[in-house]
Amino acid sequence: MANSQGYLGVTLKLVTSARRTMPEPVTQQIVSPNRGYKACDRPVAQKKAKGTVFTEEDLQKFQQEYFGS
Repeated sequence: MANSQGYLGVTLKLVTSARRTMPEPVTQQIVSPNRGYKACDRPVAQKKAKGTVFTEEDLQKFQQEYFGS
């Protein structure tokens, strides 16, 4: 068990030392476009209900021709 803890410590040192940080200008270029409003924050525009272009007679005629009833 002591041997596995030794390997863990060596592995953790290796992983933490291998990290590279990005230069600050590169980080700012990545972050700055993402600071605006998100889609979930935008107000939802209410859509107006559109009327149909078909009359009741057109719908009945279609139903008669298509369904045969």
